[in-house]
Amino acid sequence: LLTGVEASKLLLKKQWQGINKAVAAGLTVKLNTVFVPEINGNEVVKIAQKASRAGVKVMNLMPLIPGAKMKNLRPPTEAELKQARKACAQYLPQFVHCQRCRADAWGLLQKSRLKDSRKYQPV
Repeated sequence: LLTGVEASKLLLKKQWQGINKAVAAGLTVKLNTVFVPEINGNEVVKIAQKASRAGVKVMNLMPLIPGAKMKNLRPPTEAELKQARKACAQYLPQFVHCQRCRADAWGLLQKSRLKDSRKYQPV
């Protein structure tokens, strides 16, 4: 049974392997990332950059909704979330339709709304 850092390393390795396989199979990949300022605030841009290099097409940077073991962590402020999405958009278009996590929503949106997901794209 793996725990702690060892478990995290294996999980991340398997997640990136899955992303790479999905891209290689020709799938459109959307990367969901929960933004927790005190935990991954300095990592989300690096994640977007790595995902872009891997062939991911869009990123859904979601604010933490505190609960369970993360109930005492604070979610990002609107300003923090906006700034993080803008920084990540240098590498990947940002999916911004969701108010709460709906990982399946990407396939449910009408094409006319997809343009909106590019609003954080650099000019």
